[in-house]
Amino acid sequence: MEIERKFKVDSERAREVKRLAVCQKNIEQYYTLVGGIEERYRFDGENYYHTIKKSTESDLVREEIEDECTAEEYNLNKQYKIGDVISKKRYIFPMSDYNCELDEYQGNLKGLYVCEIEFATEQEAEILDVPWFCKEDITFDKRYKNQSLATEGLPSIERKL
Repeated sequence: MEIERKFKVDSERAREVKRLAVCQKNIEQYYTLVGGIEERYRFDGENYYHTIKKSTESDLVREEIEDECTAEEYNLNKQYKIGDVISKKRYIFPMSDYNCELDEYQGNLKGLYVCEIEFATEQEAEILDVPWFCKEDITFDKRYKNQSLATEGLPSIERKL
């Protein structure tokens, strides 16, 4: 299960948060199935992954099955991608009892910064005090799901900036 909240972060605060990072990864990912069930392939600079996520009754929770795959599987399935390949730099840093991930999107999504925080329970996610660097809670905004960013690009409000 994946239980997470997502927040937009402005570029100024993102610069500050990046300094807190204990780890950084360059990620490339694409989707071969989108909707209530999504299928994703990802390369994080070291390993390749195949992931299937399924929506549940709660917008905070999704079923997630992730396994490593080979570079050959990753490259072979790329021909079936839906939408664009997403490239982003991920900065991982601790915050209280949680690991946070700040994604700095690249390419046609450049300028978008999103922080994801994963939780052990829905209750933890619901009572989270919003971190100081977070601008807007986008947990429930489907336009900011990675599959939507791959298929639709930036939400129109972001394109104006």
